[in-house]
Amino acid sequence: MKMFLPHDALFKQFLGDIALARNFFEVHLPADVLSQVCLSSLKRVSGSFVEPTLKQSHSDMVYSFETVTGKDGYLYCLLEHQSTTDKMMAFRMKKYSLAVMQQHLDQGYSTLPLVVPVLFYHGETSPYPYSLDWFDCFDDKEAARRLDSEPFTLVDVTVIPEEDILKHGMIAWLELVQKLVRVRDMMDIAPYLIRLDKRFPLNDDLFKSLLYYLFQEGETASRPLFFEALSSTTQRENVMTIAEELRKEGLEEGLKQGVQQGIQQGIQQGVQQGVQQGKEEGLKQATLAIAKKLMADGESPEKIQKYTGLSREDIARLFH
Repeated sequence: MKMFLPHDALFKQFLGDIALARNFFEVHLPADVLSQVCLSSLKRVSGSFVEPTLKQSHSDMVYSFETVTGKDGYLYCLLEHQSTTDKMMAFRMKKYSLAVMQQHLDQGYSTLPLVVPVLFYHGETSPYPYSLDWFDCFDDKEAARRLDSEPFTLVDVTVIPEEDILKHGMIAWLELVQKLVRVRDMMDIAPYLIRLDKRFPLNDDLFKSLLYYLFQEGETASRPLFFEALSSTTQRENVMTIAEELRKEGLEEGLKQGVQQGIQQGIQQGVQQGVQQGKEEGLKQATLAIAKKLMADGESPEKIQKYTGLSREDIARLFH
């Protein structure tokens, strides 16, 4: 009986045997790597990972070793099988290695593990034609290696003095506002915005977004004073427009809250009167009382009907 075994299946059958895998790594791993691990601790772990993009990446075989130091950590060997060549294989191996590190962190560890990628190749082209160094995948190999070996760039606006930020050009608007919005009253931020407006005026859309952000995240003891301060800028028209919008929003929200509170109070009063007059009549009287208050405040019949739910006939009687 003939059995069809493709390259990959045979590879996985052999390397799935821990004794054979231990034999393979003992022969092929660099000496400095072997000196860091206990070969007897070799275990097979999952070779499938899910990247942040939710696209699945897959590596053929992944193994873990306990380190000889006895520390709470592992060294992983990522073993990939390939019978064809791939110019970007070094980059793929890098991606798989990062996925192994992420899986390690997901298991509750607080530090990254060492990952040793290994490629098992037996294709027709010999020797393997492409670089094993993933930096060779870049146009500028040396620049890539230099950037990868250095800490990432940090822009910590919390420690940059305000006067220095003011020299940063247009981006100073964003940097100053996000530096100060949580630690200063908005009135303290206004002088900086006035200075920036004179040196680096923003377009309308960016300025309005910045102002809305300030009122969403910041605090001030006096909105009117803040708006008055900014009215001296070239953005006076936008400042006044936003001030009016916020004022209307505040009035509408206050009206809604007042109506709700009035309804609750009216219901309570109506229920108390309903002990003698009946609950239904009490609720009706409470609603009518609210309607009369709204009418006295100058609200239109349409809004009174919307807020109270009274019939048109009942509201008509109030206005006559």
